[in-house]
Amino acid sequence: MSRLYIFFLVFTSAIVVGQETESKKMSFGIKAGTNLSKYQWEFEMPDDQSNLYKFKNTIGVYVGGFAEITVSEYLEFRPEVLFSLQGSSIDIRFSRLNIFDEGDTLFLQDIQGESLRETSLLVPLTLKWNASELFYLKAGPQISYRLDLDSNFLNEPNDSFTRFPNNDKFGVQINVGAGYNLTEMLAIEAGYFFGLNYQDNLKISVFQLGIAYRL
Repeated sequence: MSRLYIFFLVFTSAIVVGQETESKKMSFGIKAGTNLSKYQWEFEMPDDQSNLYKFKNTIGVYVGGFAEITVSEYLEFRPEVLFSLQGSSIDIRFSRLNIFDEGDTLFLQDIQGESLRETSLLVPLTLKWNASELFYLKAGPQISYRLDLDSNFLNEPNDSFTRFPNNDKFGVQINVGAGYNLTEMLAIEAGYFFGLNYQDNLKISVFQLGIAYRL
């Protein structure tokens, strides 16, 4: 993790230096949209016990604001602050463990279609390249802070097996995206970010689609 923090320091320092040598111009905007997210579990299991947790895509939303700071004629530094509802649908297949007797009254039944949702604060720190007047690309690191993790499952007898902790609040991701300017003020954007570290044994990947409005 220390290398990642060094990377963030170098990245932001380069932006500051660029701002000192270029004429400064800053604008602000708001953005919102929908996302499609899914978790990846950290642990690997033997083949006969694989896929104990099966994570599936789930739909969420995000909303927030951004600033655009001119670095050069075609390049801008774009920090954002977003609130994002994301997570996964999850099947937990205890039958794959092959250690329980179905005749046992304590036999754990499989769980299907439950949700594991988090509310997170996302801080993308991207460089935006204006390829043309209409089209732009952006990429950079992202820091996240998990505000809440809802892991309440309906099958109460399995609760001790399915509860995920909420201890690892901070995450680090790579964020990439593209946008198309519909007007001078309004743009449609698509993006994707994926985790570089596991939080409570979970790593997330998220697709985003929304609109951005420059104030």
